Amino acid sequence: MFSSPVLSCFLILAIIALTYPAIAMAEGQSKVEIIAVDDISKFKNIPHGAALIPLRGQQTRGSFSYTVGQRVSNDRIVSQGADSTTWNSPQNVRLNLQYPANGIGAKITFVKIDVIQGSEQGQAYIVSGGIGQTTIVIAVEAYNVRNFSYAYNIWGM
Repeated sequence: MFSSPVLSCFLILAIIALTYPAIAMAEGQSKVEIIAVDDISKFKNIPHGAALIPLRGQQTRGSFSYTVGQRVSNDRIVSQGADSTTWNSPQNVRLNLQYPANGIGAKITFVKIDVIQGSEQGQAYIVSGGIGQTTIVIAVEAYNVRNFSYAYNIWGM
């Protein structure tokens, strides 16, 4: 009925079709946490020897837009997310964003993080990994805030 090469080809195509969606879903998983830090000196609590790379930032009345890298032909969004948190009293806050949550992701081309924080003070930097690599860890810091909202997109190939 089926010759061996036809059956083999069918099986290979079936495996690819079943595997590709799983790979795409794994790429989109990031680990994100928002931490209120009591001691401002803990903001600088980074791994020994780590070099912090600042992200470019544009500020408009308590709203920041941080970017790193640049879009390239055929890149796509490999991870995205958004969330919001409020506190009763002002807090120093750190957002930790890790892509991918586990393993190896797509080759990263561009990252954009938009933050609304109700304060004029903040910064963002790469803690590890980066553009052109398959992993990235970014910290976004906001000082003296009662509300903190973010949305991020990570593009890659």
